[in-house]
Amino acid sequence: MRTLGCDQKLIALAIDYLRDWTATYGIGSKSLTIRLTRGCLQGSKFGPRLWNICMDPLLKREMPDNVTVVAYADDIAILTAGNTRNEVIRKTERELQIASTWPYERGLTFSREKSVMVPLKGGVKKAEWVSTA
Repeated sequence: MRTLGCDQKLIALAIDYLRDWTATYGIGSKSLTIRLTRGCLQGSKFGPRLWNICMDPLLKREMPDNVTVVAYADDIAILTAGNTRNEVIRKTERELQIASTWPYERGLTFSREKSVMVPLKGGVKKAEWVSTA
């Protein structure tokens, strides 16, 4: 928020908003309250905006050829293409190194449990459109 030139009062408001969240789980007559240490309140209007502010610099980074970072809601995908398996692995490892250290430099973390790699093999063929008119 500082790099965007936000007023210090707005920054303080955001920090205060994120402080001391708890969640209570109940099953029958039992309940458990835990302190939330990451994330943002689900369903909040402020949460997606904070995510956008935090992730925008990562998403706007200049990428090498055939590497794209895509974001939807609070998910990020790194799409890598190459002519050989080794080329794809090399590019992917480089981008994963950047993407995994990026949040730590900002006091953030990505969930390891939610992070997966999905290798796809083969080329993508362009669709041929046939006019029926």
